[in-house]
Amino acid sequence: MILHTKSTQNTGFLYLKVTSFLEATSGQQLILAVLEKLSVLETKLLAIEHNNMAVKNLPKWHSVSDVAKAKGLTSDAIRKQLQNGEFEYGVDFKHNGGKILIHQGAVGRLHRRRSSNG
Repeated sequence: MILHTKSTQNTGFLYLKVTSFLEATSGQQLILAVLEKLSVLETKLLAIEHNNMAVKNLPKWHSVSDVAKAKGLTSDAIRKQLQNGEFEYGVDFKHNGGKILIHQGAVGRLHRRRSSNG
């Protein structure tokens, strides 16, 4: 193969590296290899864009009952965690009428309490 892709974690850029122009017996083979790599990269880019659009469409705020169901906790356990001081009112959670809404950024910090007995 003439072209290789390499992804670096710190920059996220893809680098194309031509290993050897001499390996190609003609310019056509080189062009075909480049087009093939571009097609693969385009497919990957479309998948990333699709994923980003799906994430953008998620609601920013979630009800306590929805979070409780998703996390396998009771609504009361969620309320207690919100009140324990790790979460900031107005940033991590808020009231909307009689409902408590939790920001999507805080949902990941809610966790099951482990019993220290046994």
